[in-house]
Amino acid sequence: MSHSIPMSILDDLGSRFIINIPEEERKDIIRIMFQVELAKWFYDDEYVNADASLTGCTMRDFCEHIFRRVPFLTPYADSLDEVLADWKSYKMAVPTYGAIILNQKLTKVLVVQGWWSRNSWGFPKGKVNEDELPHECAVREVIEETNCDVASLIDSRHFLEKVINDQTVRLYLAPGVSEADTVFGTKTKNEIRDWQWYPIDDLPLSKKDAVKPNCLNIRNWNSFFMVMPFVRDMRIWIKHYKRNKFQFVPGYREEENNHFVPPGQNQGRRNSTKKRKNSKSQDLNNSQPQQTGGGRQRKQSSQAQDAPPVVTLETFQCPKYWSQFHFKKKDIFASMAAAPGWK
Repeated sequence: MSHSIPMSILDDLGSRFIINIPEEERKDIIRIMFQVELAKWFYDDEYVNADASLTGCTMRDFCEHIFRRVPFLTPYADSLDEVLADWKSYKMAVPTYGAIILNQKLTKVLVVQGWWSRNSWGFPKGKVNEDELPHECAVREVIEETNCDVASLIDSRHFLEKVINDQTVRLYLAPGVSEADTVFGTKTKNEIRDWQWYPIDDLPLSKKDAVKPNCLNIRNWNSFFMVMPFVRDMRIWIKHYKRNKFQFVPGYREEENNHFVPPGQNQGRRNSTKKRKNSKSQDLNNSQPQQTGGGRQRKQSSQAQDAPPVVTLETFQCPKYWSQFHFKKKDIFASMAAAPGWK
Protein backbone atom coordinates (compact mmCIF):
# COMPACT_ATOMS: atom_id res chain seq x y z
CA MET A 1 0.00 0.00 0.00
CA SER A 2 1.56 3.27 -1.17
CA HIS A 3 -0.58 5.56 0.98
CA SER A 4 0.44 6.21 4.57
CA ILE A 5 -1.02 7.90 7.65
CA PRO A 6 1.21 8.88 10.61
CA MET A 7 0.83 6.61 13.63
CA SER A 8 0.04 9.56 15.88
CA ILE A 9 -2.97 10.45 13.72
CA LEU A 10 -4.17 6.84 13.64
CA ASP A 11 -3.93 6.70 17.44
CA ASP A 12 -5.91 9.93 17.74
CA LEU A 13 -8.62 8.70 15.38
CA GLY A 14 -8.80 5.36 17.17
CA SER A 15 -9.18 7.01 20.57
CA ARG A 16 -11.87 9.37 19.29
CA PHE A 17 -14.07 6.91 17.44
CA ILE A 18 -13.18 3.25 17.95
CA ILE A 19 -11.36 2.00 21.05
CA ASN A 20 -14.12 3.13 23.42
CA ILE A 21 -16.72 0.92 21.76
CA PRO A 22 -18.19 -1.38 24.47
CA GLU A 23 -16.88 -4.94 24.62
CA GLU A 24 -20.25 -6.48 23.78
CA GLU A 25 -20.51 -4.41 20.58
CA ARG A 26 -17.05 -5.21 19.26
CA LYS A 27 -18.28 -8.51 17.85
CA ASP A 28 -20.50 -6.61 15.42
CA ILE A 29 -18.11 -5.59 12.66
CA ILE A 30 -20.90 -3.79 10.78
CA ARG A 31 -21.50 -1.57 13.80
CA ILE A 32 -17.77 -0.88 14.05
CA MET A 33 -17.56 0.06 10.36
CA PHE A 34 -19.86 3.02 10.91
CA GLN A 35 -17.43 4.33 13.51
CA VAL A 36 -14.53 3.73 11.12
CA GLU A 37 -16.41 5.77 8.53
CA LEU A 38 -16.80 8.64 11.00
CA ALA A 39 -13.07 8.44 11.70
CA LYS A 40 -12.28 8.69 7.99
CA TRP A 41 -14.52 11.74 7.56
CA PHE A 42 -12.78 13.36 10.50
CA TYR A 43 -9.38 12.55 9.00
CA ASP A 44 -10.35 14.11 5.65
CA ASP A 45 -11.92 17.22 7.19
CA GLU A 46 -9.64 17.94 10.12
CA TYR A 47 -6.25 16.59 9.07
CA VAL A 48 -6.04 16.52 5.27
CA ASN A 49 -7.66 19.94 4.83
CA ALA A 50 -5.35 21.50 7.43
CA ASP A 51 -2.04 19.85 6.47
CA ALA A 52 -0.77 20.02 2.89
CA SER A 53 1.66 17.15 3.53
CA LEU A 54 -1.25 14.73 4.06
CA THR A 55 -3.34 13.26 1.25
CA GLY A 56 -6.80 11.78 1.19
CA CYS A 57 -7.34 8.08 0.61
CA THR A 58 -10.02 5.60 -0.29
CA MET A 59 -12.19 3.95 2.33
CA ARG A 60 -10.36 0.68 1.75
CA ASP A 61 -6.92 2.20 2.30
CA PHE A 62 -8.11 3.95 5.44
CA CYS A 63 -9.59 0.70 6.78
CA GLU A 64 -6.34 -1.12 6.14
CA HIS A 65 -4.48 1.52 8.16
CA ILE A 66 -6.90 1.53 11.07
CA PHE A 67 -7.48 -2.24 11.14
CA ARG A 68 -3.77 -2.92 11.55
CA ARG A 69 -3.41 -0.25 14.22
CA VAL A 70 -6.38 -1.04 16.51
CA PRO A 71 -5.74 -4.41 18.24
CA PHE A 72 -9.29 -5.80 18.27
CA LEU A 73 -9.69 -5.01 14.53
CA THR A 74 -6.51 -6.82 13.46
CA PRO A 75 -8.25 -10.22 12.96
CA TYR A 76 -10.43 -8.62 10.27
CA ALA A 77 -7.51 -7.15 8.31
CA ASP A 78 -7.03 -10.19 6.07
CA SER A 79 -10.73 -10.28 5.11
CA LEU A 80 -11.07 -6.53 4.58
CA ASP A 81 -12.68 -6.74 1.14
CA GLU A 82 -15.38 -9.06 2.44
CA VAL A 83 -16.04 -6.79 5.42
CA LEU A 84 -16.37 -3.74 3.16
CA ALA A 85 -18.73 -5.56 0.81
CA ASP A 86 -20.98 -6.70 3.66
CA TRP A 87 -20.99 -3.24 5.20
CA LYS A 88 -21.87 -1.46 1.93
CA SER A 89 -24.67 -3.93 1.27
CA TYR A 90 -26.04 -3.30 4.73
CA LYS A 91 -25.90 0.47 4.26
CA MET A 92 -27.74 0.31 0.96
CA ALA A 93 -30.40 -2.04 2.24
CA VAL A 94 -31.24 -0.44 5.59
CA PRO A 95 -32.47 3.17 5.57
CA THR A 96 -32.53 5.37 8.64
CA TYR A 97 -35.53 7.30 9.94
CA GLY A 98 -35.79 10.06 12.50
CA ALA A 99 -37.27 13.48 13.16
CA ILE A 100 -36.54 17.17 12.88
CA ILE A 101 -37.80 18.47 16.22
CA LEU A 102 -38.83 22.14 16.15
CA ASN A 103 -39.69 24.39 19.05
CA GLN A 104 -43.09 26.06 19.41
CA LYS A 105 -42.00 29.29 17.71
CA LEU A 106 -40.34 27.37 14.84
CA THR A 107 -37.13 29.30 15.45
CA LYS A 108 -34.95 26.49 16.82
CA VAL A 109 -34.27 22.85 15.99
CA LEU A 110 -32.97 20.10 18.24
CA VAL A 111 -29.55 18.65 17.38
CA VAL A 112 -27.94 15.72 19.16
CA GLN A 113 -24.32 14.76 19.70
CA GLY A 114 -23.38 11.11 19.33
CA TRP A 115 -21.58 9.41 22.19
CA TRP A 116 -18.64 8.25 20.09
CA SER A 117 -18.44 11.22 17.73
CA ARG A 118 -17.94 14.21 19.95
CA ASN A 119 -17.23 16.56 17.08
CA SER A 120 -20.39 15.94 15.08
CA TRP A 121 -24.00 16.93 15.57
CA GLY A 122 -27.09 15.66 13.80
CA PHE A 123 -30.77 14.83 14.10
CA PRO A 124 -32.07 11.91 16.19
CA LYS A 125 -32.50 8.91 13.90
CA GLY A 126 -31.72 5.23 13.53
CA LYS A 127 -32.08 2.14 11.36
CA VAL A 128 -35.42 0.54 10.73
CA ASN A 129 -36.28 -2.87 12.18
CA GLU A 130 -37.82 -5.69 10.20
CA ASP A 131 -41.57 -5.16 9.49
CA GLU A 132 -41.41 -1.68 11.02
CA LEU A 133 -43.06 1.23 9.22
CA PRO A 134 -40.87 4.28 8.55
CA HIS A 135 -42.78 6.66 10.84
CA GLU A 136 -42.86 4.01 13.58
CA CYS A 137 -39.09 3.68 13.35
CA ALA A 138 -38.71 7.45 13.53
CA VAL A 139 -40.85 7.69 16.67
CA ARG A 140 -39.01 4.79 18.34
CA GLU A 141 -35.55 6.13 17.56
CA VAL A 142 -36.44 9.62 18.76
CA ILE A 143 -37.72 8.22 22.05
CA GLU A 144 -34.57 6.13 22.48
CA GLU A 145 -32.23 9.04 21.75
CA THR A 146 -34.11 11.99 23.30
CA ASN A 147 -36.79 10.54 25.61
CA CYS A 148 -39.26 12.70 23.65
CA ASP A 149 -42.38 11.09 22.14
CA VAL A 150 -43.21 12.79 18.83
CA ALA A 151 -45.90 10.30 17.77
CA SER A 152 -48.68 12.86 18.28
CA LEU A 153 -46.69 15.65 16.57
CA ILE A 154 -45.69 14.20 13.19
CA ASP A 155 -47.81 13.81 10.08
CA SER A 156 -46.61 10.79 8.11
CA ARG A 157 -46.96 12.74 4.85
CA HIS A 158 -44.45 15.39 5.90
CA PHE A 159 -40.82 14.37 5.81
CA LEU A 160 -37.53 15.31 4.17
CA GLU A 161 -35.48 12.56 2.56
CA LYS A 162 -31.88 12.54 1.33
CA VAL A 163 -29.31 9.96 0.24
CA ILE A 164 -26.12 10.69 2.17
CA ASN A 165 -23.05 8.55 1.51
CA ASP A 166 -25.16 5.84 -0.16
CA GLN A 167 -27.62 5.71 2.76
CA THR A 168 -31.24 6.86 2.69
CA VAL A 169 -32.08 9.25 5.53
CA ARG A 170 -35.70 10.28 6.09
CA LEU A 171 -36.62 12.82 8.76
CA TYR A 172 -40.20 13.62 9.78
CA LEU A 173 -41.10 17.18 10.78
CA ALA A 174 -42.18 17.49 14.42
CA PRO A 175 -43.14 21.10 15.26
CA GLY A 176 -44.34 22.38 18.61
CA VAL A 177 -41.98 20.89 21.21
CA SER A 178 -41.64 23.05 24.31
CA GLU A 179 -38.15 24.26 25.14
CA ALA A 180 -39.00 24.95 28.78
CA ASP A 181 -41.01 21.84 29.63
CA THR A 182 -39.14 19.14 27.68
CA VAL A 183 -36.32 17.33 29.47
CA PHE A 184 -34.21 15.35 27.04
CA GLY A 185 -32.51 12.08 27.90
CA THR A 186 -31.74 8.69 26.42
CA LYS A 187 -33.19 5.21 26.81
CA THR A 188 -29.94 3.48 25.86
CA LYS A 189 -26.40 3.77 27.21
CA ASN A 190 -23.55 5.24 25.18
CA GLU A 191 -25.92 6.50 22.49
CA ILE A 192 -26.26 10.28 22.79
CA ARG A 193 -23.92 12.59 24.67
CA ASP A 194 -25.75 15.92 24.47
CA TRP A 195 -28.91 17.66 23.21
CA GLN A 196 -29.06 21.32 22.20
CA TRP A 197 -31.58 23.71 20.68
CA TYR A 198 -29.95 25.53 17.76
CA PRO A 199 -31.26 28.67 15.98
CA ILE A 200 -32.52 27.72 12.53
CA ASP A 201 -31.44 31.01 10.97
CA ASP A 202 -27.85 30.32 12.06
CA LEU A 203 -27.61 26.87 10.47
CA PRO A 204 -25.13 26.58 7.59
CA LEU A 205 -26.02 25.60 4.05
CA SER A 206 -22.45 24.53 3.23
CA LYS A 207 -19.03 24.17 4.81
CA LYS A 208 -17.98 27.42 3.15
CA ASP A 209 -20.42 29.52 5.17
CA ALA A 210 -18.79 31.88 7.64
CA VAL A 211 -18.69 30.53 11.19
CA LYS A 212 -20.12 32.95 13.74
CA PRO A 213 -20.00 32.64 17.55
CA ASN A 214 -22.54 29.98 18.47
CA CYS A 215 -23.97 28.15 21.46
CA LEU A 216 -22.04 24.95 20.63
CA ASN A 217 -18.65 26.66 20.27
CA ILE A 218 -18.28 25.15 16.82
CA ARG A 219 -15.23 26.40 14.93
CA ASN A 220 -16.04 24.89 11.54
CA TRP A 221 -19.15 23.46 9.94
CA ASN A 222 -17.73 19.96 9.51
CA SER A 223 -19.51 19.18 12.77
CA PHE A 224 -22.84 19.71 10.96
CA PHE A 225 -22.18 17.51 7.93
CA MET A 226 -25.32 15.46 8.70
CA VAL A 227 -27.42 18.60 9.24
CA MET A 228 -26.51 20.76 6.24
CA PRO A 229 -28.24 18.61 3.56
CA PHE A 230 -31.63 19.28 5.22
CA VAL A 231 -31.33 22.98 6.09
CA ARG A 232 -32.68 24.48 2.87
CA ASP A 233 -35.71 22.21 2.63
CA MET A 234 -36.42 22.57 6.34
CA ARG A 235 -36.60 26.35 5.99
CA ILE A 236 -38.93 26.02 3.01
CA TRP A 237 -41.19 23.66 4.93
CA ILE A 238 -41.35 26.03 7.92
CA LYS A 239 -42.20 28.94 5.62
CA HIS A 240 -45.07 27.00 4.05
CA TYR A 241 -46.22 25.70 7.42
CA LYS A 242 -46.51 29.24 8.80
CA ARG A 243 -48.57 30.32 5.78
CA ASN A 244 -50.86 27.27 5.93
CA LYS A 245 -49.95 26.31 2.36
CA PHE A 246 -50.53 22.60 2.97
CA GLN A 247 -52.51 20.31 5.21
CA PHE A 248 -50.59 19.21 8.28
CA VAL A 249 -52.46 17.11 10.84
CA PRO A 250 -50.43 16.14 13.94
CA GLY A 251 -50.72 12.41 14.53
CA TYR A 252 -52.07 11.74 11.03
CA ARG A 253 -51.12 8.40 9.43
CA GLU A 254 -51.56 7.56 5.78
CA GLU A 255 -49.85 6.01 2.80
CA GLU A 256 -46.76 8.17 2.24
CA ASN A 257 -46.76 8.32 -1.56
CA ASN A 258 -48.11 11.88 -1.65
CA HIS A 259 -45.70 13.60 0.69
CA PHE A 260 -44.37 17.13 0.96
CA VAL A 261 -41.77 17.87 -1.72
CA PRO A 262 -39.86 21.17 -1.38
CA PRO A 263 -40.06 23.38 -4.50
CA GLY A 264 -37.11 23.10 -6.85
CA GLN A 265 -36.30 19.43 -6.29
CA ASN A 266 -35.71 17.22 -9.32
CA GLN A 267 -38.69 15.06 -8.55
CA GLY A 268 -41.00 18.03 -8.69
CA ARG A 269 -39.52 19.22 -11.98
CA ARG A 270 -39.89 15.79 -13.52
CA ASN A 271 -43.50 15.56 -12.40
CA SER A 272 -44.32 19.02 -13.70
CA THR A 273 -42.72 18.14 -17.05
CA LYS A 274 -44.84 15.00 -17.29
CA LYS A 275 -47.96 17.01 -16.49
CA ARG A 276 -47.15 19.54 -19.24
CA LYS A 277 -46.57 16.75 -21.74
CA ASN A 278 -49.81 15.03 -20.76
CA SER A 279 -51.76 18.26 -20.97
CA LYS A 280 -50.31 18.99 -24.44
CA SER A 281 -51.23 15.53 -25.68
CA GLN A 282 -54.75 15.94 -24.28
CA ASP A 283 -55.09 19.31 -26.01
CA LEU A 284 -54.00 17.77 -29.31
CA ASN A 285 -56.50 14.95 -28.91
CA ASN A 286 -59.28 17.37 -28.02
CA SER A 287 -58.46 19.62 -30.99
CA GLN A 288 -58.96 16.80 -33.50
CA PRO A 289 -62.54 16.67 -34.87
CA GLN A 290 -64.50 13.59 -33.94
CA GLN A 291 -66.05 11.50 -36.69
CA THR A 292 -69.81 11.67 -36.13
CA GLY A 293 -72.87 10.90 -38.12
CA GLY A 294 -74.37 14.37 -38.62
CA GLY A 295 -73.55 18.03 -38.80
CA ARG A 296 -75.69 18.84 -35.76
CA GLN A 297 -73.70 16.44 -33.62
CA ARG A 298 -70.40 17.91 -34.86
CA LYS A 299 -71.64 21.42 -34.04
CA GLN A 300 -72.65 20.40 -30.53
CA SER A 301 -69.31 18.68 -30.02
CA SER A 302 -67.43 21.78 -31.16
CA GLN A 303 -69.44 24.00 -28.83
CA ALA A 304 -68.77 21.64 -25.92
CA GLN A 305 -65.04 21.72 -26.64
CA ASP A 306 -64.97 25.51 -26.89
CA ALA A 307 -66.90 26.04 -23.66
CA PRO A 308 -64.70 27.51 -20.94
CA PRO A 309 -64.14 25.36 -17.86
CA VAL A 310 -66.24 26.06 -14.82
CA VAL A 311 -64.22 27.94 -12.21
CA THR A 312 -65.16 27.60 -8.55
CA LEU A 313 -63.62 28.97 -5.38
CA GLU A 314 -61.92 25.62 -4.91
CA THR A 315 -60.36 25.54 -8.40
CA PHE A 316 -59.60 29.23 -8.86
CA GLN A 317 -55.88 30.02 -8.91
CA CYS A 318 -54.74 33.60 -8.49
CA PRO A 319 -52.16 34.69 -11.13
CA LYS A 320 -48.78 35.55 -9.71
CA TYR A 321 -48.88 39.17 -10.93
CA TRP A 322 -52.22 39.67 -9.14
CA SER A 323 -50.62 38.70 -5.86
CA GLN A 324 -48.26 41.69 -6.22
CA PHE A 325 -51.12 44.19 -6.50
CA HIS A 326 -51.52 46.63 -3.63
CA PHE A 327 -52.82 50.13 -3.05
CA LYS A 328 -52.35 52.91 -0.52
CA LYS A 329 -55.52 54.02 1.21
CA LYS A 330 -54.05 57.43 2.11
CA ASP A 331 -53.41 58.24 -1.57
CA ILE A 332 -56.90 57.15 -2.57
CA PHE A 333 -58.55 59.26 0.12
CA ALA A 334 -56.36 62.24 -0.81
CA SER A 335 -57.40 61.94 -4.49
CA MET A 336 -61.06 61.66 -3.54
CA ALA A 337 -60.83 64.73 -1.32
CA ALA A 338 -59.15 66.73 -4.12
CA ALA A 339 -61.77 65.76 -6.75
CA PRO A 340 -64.21 68.54 -7.76
CA GLY A 341 -67.57 68.27 -6.01
CA TRP A 342 -66.30 65.80 -3.41
CA LYS A 343 -67.44 66.46 0.11
